[in-house]
This record gives sequence, C-alpha cells and structure tokens, in this order.
Amino acid sequence: MCHQDTLKIGGVDFNKSCNAYPLPRTNILVEYYMCETCDFFFTDFFDDWSHSEFSQFIYNDDYIKVDPDYTGSRALLTADSLLHNLEPARGHVNILDYGGGEGLFAAQLRSYGFDATSYDPFAQPEHPDNGPFDIVTAFEVIEHDVRPKNIFAALLGQMKEDGCLIIGQSMLPEDIRDIGCTWWYVAPRNGHVSFYSHRTMEYYARERGLVYRNVHGLFVLHRPAVSEAVRSVLDTMAPGISVTLLSAPGAAEGGGLSWHDYEEGAGGAFRWSGSAILNFGAQWLQAGTNIIELPYLMAVQDDFARGCRLQMGDMDLPMERKGSALRATIVLEEARVAEILVQTPQPRIPAVLGLNPDQRPLGLAVRCL
Repeated sequence: MCHQDTLKIGGVDFNKSCNAYPLPRTNILVEYYMCETCDFFFTDFFDDWSHSEFSQFIYNDDYIKVDPDYTGSRALLTADSLLHNLEPARGHVNILDYGGGEGLFAAQLRSYGFDATSYDPFAQPEHPDNGPFDIVTAFEVIEHDVRPKNIFAALLGQMKEDGCLIIGQSMLPEDIRDIGCTWWYVAPRNGHVSFYSHRTMEYYARERGLVYRNVHGLFVLHRPAVSEAVRSVLDTMAPGISVTLLSAPGAAEGGGLSWHDYEEGAGGAFRWSGSAILNFGAQWLQAGTNIIELPYLMAVQDDFARGCRLQMGDMDLPMERKGSALRATIVLEEARVAEILVQTPQPRIPAVLGLNPDQRPLGLAVRCL
C-alpha cells in the first residue's frame, strides 16, 4: 500500500478458516506480513494465482463449509442494517453492490424501493452498464484481493465524482502484533489475503485526495465534494474513529525554523526537525475518537522519540510509539478545528555525538505526506 518495510507476523495452515471448520491439515504454510508504516497486513501466498485456481481451491463447492452465511443470510442482514442510512436518499441515488455474490443484497434493497445493481467477478462476471453510481458498496470483498490498490481503483472507478464508497470488512484489532495469526479473521481457506487498519485507510485516502471516515466498522471513502443525496446518507452515520496524519512541509513549502531542507530517500520524502516544538497548524478533528499520528522515518538516536508530547490548547498528552509513528488519542464531544503542536526532546548534533559529520541539530526525520 505504501511501499515501506514489512515484518513477518507468522503463518497458518492453508485450511485455517474463520469458523474453524474441521478441515484436515494440508501442511501447506501460508505466511502473513505487516507493514511497519501503514499497518497493511497481508500474505503474498496467492499473488500469482489465476482466476481458475481461486475457483478450484478457494471458491469451490466446499466454500459453504467455511462461510455458511455466504449463501444469503449475511447479505440480507447487511441490507437491513444499512437501510436507515440509505433511507434519506431513496429515489435519488443508484447503488452498486460490488462483489455481491448472487445479488441478494441488491435484491433486498430493490424490494425497499432502491435502484440497486449487483456485480461479482465470480458469480456475476458481466460488468454493469448502468453506471457510474452514486453509492458503491463492498461487503466482505477487499480482504479477498491480492492487489489492494487495484481493487480500490475498481471500486472508485464505478463511483460518481460526487458519490461515496461504503466498505464492510473486519478491521485489524489494536493488539494484532500480539495476537498475530491467531486472529480469527486470518483465514486463507476463506480467501482472506489483505487486512486494513485506520492507518492503512488514512494513508490511502491522503494519497488519493479522498476523505476517509470509519463509522462503526464501515470504511467510507469519498471526495471532498459530494452530492446532496450522498450527503444525506453520510449525515446519518454517527462518527466513529478518525485518524489524522501529521506531516512535514512538502518540497514547495517553506520549512521555517522547525524544519531542515526537504530530502528524498529510500523511504520517501522527509524533513529533519530542527527544534523541540513542531507546529502542524490547524487540523480538523471530528466529534468522537481522534487518533493523531506523526509518521517518521528515523530519529537522531534510538531514544529520541521517547517523551514526545502532543499539545492542543490546554491538552498535553503523551505520544506512544506505534511502529514508525508516534500516536496520541483525543476524544471530543464536538467537532473542531485546532492547532496541533508536538513537543520533542531538544534536537541533537550528530557530529557532537560522534555519529557522523552532520553539524545540524536533528530530531525526527518526518515524512512529507
């Protein structure tokens, strides 16, 4: 997703399924990895598989054993649970359910008076010809694709410029690094190859100029401007968790006193911080839980990131290190725009420390996103 380094998390037998159906062990190991930067969690085991191989070994007659809800009950429940969100736009939007299996989700919405179409590359491989669509849904879809940017491009390609994309998929738990492949959703026999966290989605949204919302387990992506009908749907969705990524100024922006010159390295573009107070300016924070993250490539010394604090108005919060990022969590009763500061230890001069000849005071090499 972001072309950065990954860690090997572990491996499971090919026949591990979500419902722990007692299939025989195959003694074929499927290994999973996790990106240290954006949390993307994946296996490369299926990367070279063809459509026919997936049909033969995953989506075959035995698939119903490992996913008994696939035949329809999940689709009907999902349609009913989303109905109150879609209700304000009834008669004003057309909807595509991407990866919709036999089409029961779309059929249920049509029974409620919505203009809904279904498409599935395995069950209904004929592409719809009535798009683009105001709302594209994808439930239990993106975890099955070995090329995440391709599936997102396909989903967004069906969406109108002022539409929205609603994705349902189990999000990585916060303790995934501890529980690893024992997480129930890590299930190669179900065809589960790709998993996402708030950080993964926020990185992707920032890269594409999209707005990302997490609403009680739903990933929602849209462009900054949406239609009135789509806005009426978004307004029904109570705030969940928002991730705000802080970044150093880009190449075209001045660095000020806090930042050294723009640089590019193997890990991407960055600037070294040059002062102990980093001002990231005004940030929009939603009502509810806000995760504030500062991604960085390296620190002047291993212990430098310890003791960093986030300051916002009268709030002064410790920042926890998560992989190659610093994170703080803020819970707000109302949405607001606020100035975000990060206080670090005093920058250190590598030449004085005997590390290298660099005479600049350095702190964190912060990504330019």
